[in-house]
Amino acid sequence: MKQAFVTLFMSLIFSSLCGQDIFQNERKIWLAKAETLKPNLVKTIKKPLHAVTMVKDEKAFQGWRVDKSSSVDTLFTKSFKNQSGIILDFGE
Repeated sequence: MKQAFVTLFMSLIFSSLCGQDIFQNERKIWLAKAETLKPNLVKTIKKPLHAVTMVKDEKAFQGWRVDKSSSVDTLFTKSFKNQSGIILDFGE
């Protein structure tokens, strides 16, 4: 029993020391290929036009109308703690 345990223990140590990465050479090629195929991100700065509120209106599209409530300039003058949320219109 003791000899079987020692043999098992030694084989585990030997296999972990001799374990090799069979994809070691290909990994560098894959990384280079991935770098050449990496897309450029398109960045666009979008700024809100104004803050709005949603008003229920049966005559409006899908039963809701959008009313301007305040300018974006006043957005950070009020505390967000007192508001449950805000809707910004980006004009799109």
